[in-house]
Amino acid sequence: MPRTWQKPPADSYQELLLKAIPSEVIGLYLTIQSVIPVKDRPAAIMWVMMGLCTAVTPFFLWKGGVKSDPATPAAKAGVVVTQYLITTLAVPVWLMGIPGSAWWTIDGWQPWFGGLAVILYAGLLAPSIGFLATRLAD
Repeated sequence: MPRTWQKPPADSYQELLLKAIPSEVIGLYLTIQSVIPVKDRPAAIMWVMMGLCTAVTPFFLWKGGVKSDPATPAAKAGVVVTQYLITTLAVPVWLMGIPGSAWWTIDGWQPWFGGLAVILYAGLLAPSIGFLATRLAD
């Protein structure tokens, strides 16, 4: 399965959803988070880690093969840019649901905030935008 969003029926809703999850970057964040003990973890470090992980997401996408098709650069470039934006913005949203992430340093933060954000963004918004982007690419 290519990493770049494809026009349906080549990509189903599930495939659009999976391609919008920045799994490599979430794994990177979890690895870094596990190295720093919770009691020694200043809030500023957590926010910097989240910012860095968000910033490197386009690199991971590019290395993973999310590139425009040279045969039809005009049609595919918009889809690729959209996928880069949606997946990069997904990093802070996914981190909302991870206990101990930077979001949890906000006074009054509730665990369900992150869960709801992940469901709405990753389950509805990201695949819907992917579907529209691939349909409008023609």
